[in-house]
Amino acid sequence: MSHRDDWIVTAHAKGYRVREDGVAVGVRGHPLRLRLHDGYYRFNVRVDGRAVPVQVHRLAAYQLFGTALFDEGVQVRHRDETRTNNQFSNLRLGTNLDNIMDRTPEARRVHACKAAAATRALTREQATALLQDRRAGATYAELCTKYDVVKSTVSDLVNGRLYKDVHETFRHTVP
Repeated sequence: MSHRDDWIVTAHAKGYRVREDGVAVGVRGHPLRLRLHDGYYRFNVRVDGRAVPVQVHRLAAYQLFGTALFDEGVQVRHRDETRTNNQFSNLRLGTNLDNIMDRTPEARRVHACKAAAATRALTREQATALLQDRRAGATYAELCTKYDVVKSTVSDLVNGRLYKDVHETFRHTVP
């Protein structure tokens, strides 16, 4: 188990709970002051003299599903895609793929586009400039050095397998 998982067990042992309606309560049963972090509610619990964060949805899942929450590859799923809705009826356990498939097709597309953009080696402007340099006679080796990319990136861009929109625009607008 990770430290994060240990903190959930500790919070539960100390008496922190999540009610069926999704409200986190302290040891006296009063609702806790929660903070949002990465879209999820969390609160702090003292462990060994320091405050550690406990995510509400994970504490609720521990109450519902026990230690199965801590199995490798298991995630807490929100059926309605709302990270702050911690009602018991909204929570399920599943895999990363289950979590992805819970999204609407449009939400999956948007997420995939954001992830692809974040991992791209070049901006759209750099991709256009690279294509212009290639058209002007630059070799793959020169392009790799100039744009600090590997040969496969240059090849895939030049042959329209990467940045397809840039490639199509470039192909139709530049002689």
